Amino acid sequence: MIVIGCNFNVSSLKRVSRLGDNIPQLFYSNLSPCLEINEYLRSLALKNNAKSLQTNAEHIKEFIMWISSIDENLSEIDDNIFDYYIDALCEYKKKNGQELSWNTVHSRASGAYRFLLWASKKGYCPNLNPEEINNLRQSASKRYKIKGHHAKAINEPIKFLQLGAALSFVSAVGELTGSRNHLVKRRNVLLTSFMLQTGVRVSEACNFPLKDLPEVNTRGHSTPARVIGKGQKARVILIPNDLLFELWEYVDIDREKQLDQLREAGSIVSDTLFITQNGHPLSVNWIQKLFRKTSKQIGVHAHPHLLRHTFGTYHYLLNHDLTALSKLLGHTSEETTREYYVHTAILVAYSGTYNSLQREIDKIAKETISE
Repeated sequence: MIVIGCNFNVSSLKRVSRLGDNIPQLFYSNLSPCLEINEYLRSLALKNNAKSLQTNAEHIKEFIMWISSIDENLSEIDDNIFDYYIDALCEYKKKNGQELSWNTVHSRASGAYRFLLWASKKGYCPNLNPEEINNLRQSASKRYKIKGHHAKAINEPIKFLQLGAALSFVSAVGELTGSRNHLVKRRNVLLTSFMLQTGVRVSEACNFPLKDLPEVNTRGHSTPARVIGKGQKARVILIPNDLLFELWEYVDIDREKQLDQLREAGSIVSDTLFITQNGHPLSVNWIQKLFRKTSKQIGVHAHPHLLRHTFGTYHYLLNHDLTALSKLLGHTSEETTREYYVHTAILVAYSGTYNSLQREIDKIAKETISE
């Protein structure tokens, strides 16, 4: 990602030419513009001086590059991600071992906060709570004093769930949500298993169309399926057949029963695989809240993206196929996959085969649903 000073004086549009020259605009490495960020910087150009504008551009660049490093994008940012960013600033160490100064941490966190506040108002960050991120920003000073001098390596391995914790989490999701409604319990366990066993992002799981759920390919252990990822790019994922059988049973029985009730009420039903009791697609924000409640219940700090990291870590550990994993996760470069998972996989205390792992997850899911 690079910052380029652009000259708007030459524009024939008066409102554009007022912006002036040498206005910082951000571009990705392929020179495609960062549209939302550039819109924000242009809005600042009318009220900030050149030095302040350049500083804001650098702070936003740092924030967006960090977001990309954890495999997220602007539309998926929520309070938790901003919380992690403040932690990252507080714990960051330079190559010489020195921590960032408080002024630097405060300046970067505030720059990211102001941008997110603007993005939330524009509707670019639908999962963001402005009041909560303000509280997080104000707590940064105390957290810096507590966390700022940890002897923690800057290249910390990507976080993931140990196998036992991942299986406990799948089970706990069912226990938390299934006490009153067995259909809700079944849906939530299958949703969690789907994310854990395929590595899809939470937004991809929410928006997965029913029409893209494939028929079971009985010739192998898994069945290919299409998923639409970042930038509306399609990729192929592999759904383990045991899970796929369970998903089709949910579709043909539970989801169909729910549809009959909704049709009688004249409700419009979403075409996504997983739907709410009102027939709407599940929201990212709702799933994040479900994960926070489940995490609190079992004492395991887990968020939806952690399931993707867990999938990637175990997939590489048990298959050692970097190219296949990169394609399954939708990474544009194998180097991204290597950075995330190769150095992490050796830390996983689990031996066996990849198929064994998938069968163990399916077993836990089935036992939880049938309780």
